[in-house]
Amino acid sequence: KCKRVFLWVVLRVLMFWLIRITHGLRIYGRENLKKHKDILKDGAITISNHVFMWDYLCVLKAIRPHISYFPAWKANFESGFQPFMRILGGMPIPEGNIHAMMAFKRGMDEVVKSGKWLHVFPEGSLWYFYPDIRPLKPAAFQYAAKYQKPLIPISMSFRPRKGINKLFGKGPCVDLHIA
Repeated sequence: KCKRVFLWVVLRVLMFWLIRITHGLRIYGRENLKKHKDILKDGAITISNHVFMWDYLCVLKAIRPHISYFPAWKANFESGFQPFMRILGGMPIPEGNIHAMMAFKRGMDEVVKSGKWLHVFPEGSLWYFYPDIRPLKPAAFQYAAKYQKPLIPISMSFRPRKGINKLFGKGPCVDLHIA
C-alpha cells in the first residue's frame, strides 16, 4: 500500500503533467463523474479503447482520485515496466493454466465485490492510434451486470499536433471523453 501511495504521488506530481505535455491530453466529461459520485462511491468499471502505450495513465488522470485495477496480458508484465504495472493495480491474465485462470477470476471478483474500481480494455489488444472502436469482448459487461456496478465508457480520439505541441512528440494529440 505504501508503494502504491508513493507511486500515486509521483503520478500526480510528474506523470500527469508529462502526459499533458507530450500527448496534449484533453479530458472531456469529468463533470459526469462528479454528477454521479453517489452511485460511484461503491466502485465502478471503466472501459476504453486501447490505442497507445500510456492510455491507462490517461484514464487514471481522468478518474482521479480513484485508482483502478486492470487485467493485462502476461507478456506485458515481462517488460521493464512490470513493477510499476503491479503497483498500479495490474493483474496478469494467465495463459494455458486452468488453475491460474480460476485464481485470476477469483481476484477479479474480489476487486469488483469489494467496491474498488476496475478498468478493462474490452477490445482485447492494443492498436496504436486506431481512430475507430473495434468489436468489444463481453467480460467487462458481464462483471458490471453480475455485481451491479456502474459501467463508465471512456473513449479516446485524436487530433493533429499544432503549435507548441509539435515540439513534444510525433503521434497525434489525445482527447479523452467520459460518457
